Amino acid sequence: MGLFWNSSKPNVSKTEFRERVLSHLSARNWSSADRDKVKMAFAGHLDESNSESGIDKKEIKQGIEILRKTSNISDDRLKDLEDHMNSLAK
Repeated sequence: MGLFWNSSKPNVSKTEFRERVLSHLSARNWSSADRDKVKMAFAGHLDESNSESGIDKKEIKQGIEILRKTSNISDDRLKDLEDHMNSLAK
């Protein structure tokens, strides 16, 4: 009798981040400097081992808070980023 455990969590993968999140920001006319700040805020989560790779909803919230504290990106833009990333992390 086997027990199957799927430890994967809903997350934004490295590919989704590059292809869907960054392209979303570009389409909304975010500057390359602000897109770079977003990349830096989430880079650690994207470079984890395969079993934990990606950005889950808790990590999205943490990254947004970091950006609120350390960047001059508007709250409206950060809310749009957070909503978009959460929609991908289902």
